[in-house]
Amino acid sequence: MVLSGHRLTWLTGLAFGVAILAGSAPAVDFGDLAIVGDSITQGGPTPSYRHPFWKHLVDGGIAAGTDYTFVGSQTGFYQSQSAGIAAGYRGETFANVHEGHWGWRAKWHNADEPLPAGRYDTSNLGQGTIANWTGQAATFATGDAGVVAYSGSAAVPDTVVMMVGINDLGDGTDAATVESRIERMVQQYQAANGDVRIHVASPLPVGAGHGSAATINPQVESLNTSLATAAAGWSTATSTVDYVDLRSGFNATQMT
Repeated sequence: MVLSGHRLTWLTGLAFGVAILAGSAPAVDFGDLAIVGDSITQGGPTPSYRHPFWKHLVDGGIAAGTDYTFVGSQTGFYQSQSAGIAAGYRGETFANVHEGHWGWRAKWHNADEPLPAGRYDTSNLGQGTIANWTGQAATFATGDAGVVAYSGSAAVPDTVVMMVGINDLGDGTDAATVESRIERMVQQYQAANGDVRIHVASPLPVGAGHGSAATINPQVESLNTSLATAAAGWSTATSTVDYVDLRSGFNATQMT
């Protein structure tokens, strides 16, 4: 079951851009910027929120290569390396580079559990874990092939934007456990760069038509309530962590 197949509309992408940029004005220097998550981040038939988020950067005069550079082991969308409909904008070209992995759980990002068969090295899902993507490890564990060598790219981001956890909740995992998995993700990025800035975005509910909405959505609310207070506590003396509230005003039935 891939719950994060409920893709976000451009409205949420713009809201996300506003939320991030508002916390960064007036001077903006994201450095190497990794956008991390599941299908909501990777995108498939539609380019996910990353494309309208990028357009908002362009509109704000925030220059690629100067104020930020998208980094990550992934290029393109689910099942496709192509930029597809993620077209250029105002004379600029969209860099479709990220750390979105369709259907992935937080527990796979942080290597709490090995990557299952069929969940890596196929359909442009990518491979590895945070430790590999940041150059801290050369191998990763799989459920079908044991420990294998990582063959993707690596980068150490200065800024991380992550929205993850809906698929963990869809598996029936409780909100407290998912929060701990996200915290470990934060810690792993901090281990790679002690000065990293991390924006933890609120996981979003599924629409009313989803067969498991009645079970999943209360856990989404519980997770967001705890993340709203916990995220800042994950900061260190040099690494700032904050919570980005996308949940307020979001109507999953209309916006997915």
